[in-house]
Amino acid sequence: MRPYLSAPNLIAAAFCVVFLGLALAIADWPPPPSFVELVPYALALSLLTRARVPAYAAWARAQRPHRVWRVLAEGALAGLLLGLLLMLPVGPGEPNVPDPGLTEYLIWFAVLGLCGAIAAGLVYALAAWCARHGRGL
Repeated sequence: MRPYLSAPNLIAAAFCVVFLGLALAIADWPPPPSFVELVPYALALSLLTRARVPAYAAWARAQRPHRVWRVLAEGALAGLLLGLLLMLPVGPGEPNVPDPGLTEYLIWFAVLGLCGAIAAGLVYALAAWCARHGRGL
């Protein structure tokens, strides 16, 4: 098997494509010029996904206790960190739009934490399937 077609590489590439595809789907059309700022985040998260897939496969093979909860917690943490990073470079924004309040921030972090947990769960499910069926892990 070619090393670039290994399961971790394919899962990470799929993650990057799905992440950018979902971001494009919820963006205005045509997407704003700042949409390209998401590409480095998607690539960084793909590399992180690539790094975690072998560990997730090993956990699945070993039937490690509480592995699913740990995966979901890691995903939620990644989502929260992404939410924080996405908020940092924001400038003054639209002058006629009020600054977000506490409720908006809580919603922002809850949604991104939940999305991160769901994404990590899907990555774990793919890694576990590949480990069970001997597909490049």
